[in-house]
Amino acid sequence: MSDKFGRKRIVLMGMASYVVFFGGILISNSIWIASFFTLFAGFANALLDTGTYPALMEAYPDSSGFMSVLNKAFISAGQFILPILVGVLLTNQFYYGISFILCLGVICANLVFMSQQKFPALGTVAKEKQQTPVIHLNGKPKFWLEGTALILFGFTSVSTFNIIVLWLPQYAEEIAGMVKSNSLMLISLYSVGSLVSVFLTAFIVKKWVQPILVILSCTLASFLVLVFVLIFPTEIGASIAAFGIGLFSSGGIWQLALTLLLQLFPRIKGQ
Repeated sequence: MSDKFGRKRIVLMGMASYVVFFGGILISNSIWIASFFTLFAGFANALLDTGTYPALMEAYPDSSGFMSVLNKAFISAGQFILPILVGVLLTNQFYYGISFILCLGVICANLVFMSQQKFPALGTVAKEKQQTPVIHLNGKPKFWLEGTALILFGFTSVSTFNIIVLWLPQYAEEIAGMVKSNSLMLISLYSVGSLVSVFLTAFIVKKWVQPILVILSCTLASFLVLVFVLIFPTEIGASIAAFGIGLFSSGGIWQLALTLLLQLFPRIKGQ
């Protein structure tokens, strides 16, 4: 739909779906009604993923890698702010719906603003004389080869940092002998590494290094970090793993791989 009908319609549909979700949850009085409205959060996520990333690349075709990593910075900011907001509401026993109302207000304002904007033409790519090649290929890229490789990278990179978030504290407790309070702090270390990586990656991609080199380097570094924590299951080893995976795996590397995929196959960005 994104490739056929344009990015703007899909992005507006995604934001409208979020409006239905946030507003619907506030008026839900049973699990069945809440489940129905929660479907729209899934719709919104899918619509916005297939609309916003291609639109961002087409709006800034000569800085697509930098813009993708910058996008990750805003995602990280949201993931940092929202739990704090919810924690404050719960601690002070305020109405839980305040967080939904705030998100609803921001989405509605953005929906009105974006509806007034003109989106770039479908399939916009960087000018040949200005574009730094992201990768040199012998011939035209093949979706079954380069495309499949990058899709598999997306799966493995996201899986890697999700495994760290979900299981590293328990691994540190049971194998490294850490106390629970210290093991939970590993997630904070991971978050710090991720935040540092976002700005570092954005800077080096903008200034010096091609995205493909960053992707390959960070993949190798993530592999070495995982091997290290398996060989040295200690408190220091777990701490290094938490920070290292945040730094090398979750700080915008997935976004860079997506950028590369979209640049190799510019006519089917939404797909």
